[in-house]
Amino acid sequence: MYYKQVFYLKKIVFRCLIITVIFGLNIFTFSAYGQKGDKVTHSGIIIPDVFDRRYLAMDQTLHSELKNLQMVMGQAGNHKMIFERFDDRWLETCNIDGYEYICGVFRDHEGRFRMYYNVAQPALRTSKMRTKEAMAVAFSDDEVNWIRPALNIAPALVDHPSSNLINIESHPGMDDGYWYRCGPIFYDEFAPVESRYKLSWRVNNDTYVATSSDGLNFITHGLAIHYKADTQHAAFYDYLKGEYVMYGRKRGDWETGPADRRGVSRHSSRNWTDIPWTNVGQVVIDPMDVWDYSTGIWPQVYTPAIQIYHGQYIGLPSIFYTDSKRIPVSHPDRITGPMFPMVMYSHDGIQWSFPDLKHSIVDLKPHERVSTYEHASYKGKEVGMVTTATNFIEAGDSLYIYYTVRESNHYEQEPLDNKSVHVAFMRVDGFASIQTQGNGKGEWITTDIKVPEGAGNLIVNANIKGNLHVEVLDAVKGKPINGLALANSTGVKGDKTNFKVEWKNGAFKNAAGKNVRFRFVLEDGAIYSFSFQPR
Repeated sequence: MYYKQVFYLKKIVFRCLIITVIFGLNIFTFSAYGQKGDKVTHSGIIIPDVFDRRYLAMDQTLHSELKNLQMVMGQAGNHKMIFERFDDRWLETCNIDGYEYICGVFRDHEGRFRMYYNVAQPALRTSKMRTKEAMAVAFSDDEVNWIRPALNIAPALVDHPSSNLINIESHPGMDDGYWYRCGPIFYDEFAPVESRYKLSWRVNNDTYVATSSDGLNFITHGLAIHYKADTQHAAFYDYLKGEYVMYGRKRGDWETGPADRRGVSRHSSRNWTDIPWTNVGQVVIDPMDVWDYSTGIWPQVYTPAIQIYHGQYIGLPSIFYTDSKRIPVSHPDRITGPMFPMVMYSHDGIQWSFPDLKHSIVDLKPHERVSTYEHASYKGKEVGMVTTATNFIEAGDSLYIYYTVRESNHYEQEPLDNKSVHVAFMRVDGFASIQTQGNGKGEWITTDIKVPEGAGNLIVNANIKGNLHVEVLDAVKGKPINGLALANSTGVKGDKTNFKVEWKNGAFKNAAGKNVRFRFVLEDGAIYSFSFQPR
């Protein structure tokens, strides 16, 4: 009996210790959020970034050798229109011209999806702003079908019972007689409740920062950035670096080349409400370093659309392909052309790579139209302005890419020009794939990769009609790691975003902590990405 009592007492003490440890870990988690290399979920659990990392086929730094394989760019399709100007009676009632661009799409603190977007009234030539703009909000349960709530909380802008405009506290920098041009908005899971929604808005070259607890009523904290920029920014908390970042357009004041070209600048600060921000105006993309400007086509980065994506940075920038021969009648001092989004990536958020300078990441066919402008330098099918949102969403096995469409080109707007909001869908990690040519067989050997300590499985996102076998090579010795030779690979076949690769008489844990090279041998198939799963 005595031993039973001691046994049960030990069990109780042990359970209490476990609870204490868990509670202590949770306290540590919330007190240590924002540490470099860690991501904090809503439950307060720290996820090491090393297991969140996905190695994308699009990343050309991973390509040591490709045999009978090619990189094929992906594209979002199956488009769905969300809003259209001509169907929105509230816009007409309030003399609002249409949708300008999407400022953010995300899941909110209640689990619903929110979309914030700009609306604008017809251009007013004033000394401060050329248009009156404001930000509206919509809600969704499935990220496809959206409802615009009747808020009417910004009567200073539009006193209308069906108004879904959000309210931003007035500030000395904002003239109440005019609206504000809003920039990015995002839900900050790392922040206290009272400031979990972050927003920036701009008057000319001044960018102000604001915060909110509900995402509807915002408190303005002051002028954070004074920098010559315009249009839409992208902003988020960079948990890989432990700072807030904002990517915006860099325009004018270039030392050489066309002065009016638009690139990308990066701004950062440890705190969102720093007045002013500590690091402003770092130029990370100059179009002349990317495109050949001697052709008479001068591409410009119109919207950066950058975000963190599984251990790296992905951008879906809308590129404005200005044609030096195409001069709009309405703006004879400007040049114009089509605009559409492509994809770029970076390992550090500063140095950027473009895998394909001619490929639209969104299928443009539904938005093509015959050019009707007599002043255009060419006739035929083209798109007007296809502008991506500040971010995209990953949901299940798909990426949801949101964008706005304006039928006419920049500076060529017609009075009845329609503006609409759309979503297109793409496979997770589907920016590009490594594919066999025809139904043949090929090999992809990667560059050196450090397998994290504690890794238990190799996960592959692939569509394989034939077979996929994988060998893991010691990067130093150049020989297969024990049990992970090609002959031991059991093979993968089918179409899944999370295949677990296995070997006979071998375990992937043998590669944990080592520098390796992967040898993917595939027959009639495509690989989109691979990643590691902890034991």
